[in-house]
Amino acid sequence: MRHLLLALFLLPQLCPAQKITREIEPGNHAVWLATDQFTLKAGELMLNFRTLNEGVYIYLYGLGGSIGPHDYAAFILAQDTVTVYSTGTQAGATAASTYGIIPLHEYVLAPGDLRKLAAGEVKKVVISNYSGFQYIDVPERNQDKLMTWSAALLKAMGN
Repeated sequence: MRHLLLALFLLPQLCPAQKITREIEPGNHAVWLATDQFTLKAGELMLNFRTLNEGVYIYLYGLGGSIGPHDYAAFILAQDTVTVYSTGTQAGATAASTYGIIPLHEYVLAPGDLRKLAAGEVKKVVISNYSGFQYIDVPERNQDKLMTWSAALLKAMGN
């Protein structure tokens, strides 16, 4: 009995819920959803999602350098690859995080890519920028995070 109570007490800490915020813009009444920031590789790559009406955007934190309108990030899954494209020229705005002030870039997902991300664990991320490419191997303990957050966002969107 004591082990069961301990397990029930620790469950929320071991399996944190995916927090998704829903807001309505006052001017045009557009609905947007935003996920909490989560880590794929500590100190190197964090991200979160944001939607605006039917559009889905992904924000990558921790990347150095500027990106152009033709740059991309490729999420290499076990059975598929999802490529997201920069929303334009970005010098690398900064955002506060648990690691201090870090650069962030905005990318847009094509329709259906969120479903692909929700269907498989991410193994590696390849990111292009003005300097070339960054290759990030996602630690095994974090490989399911993108899948879990993508599924939670799909559910919040009613899909």
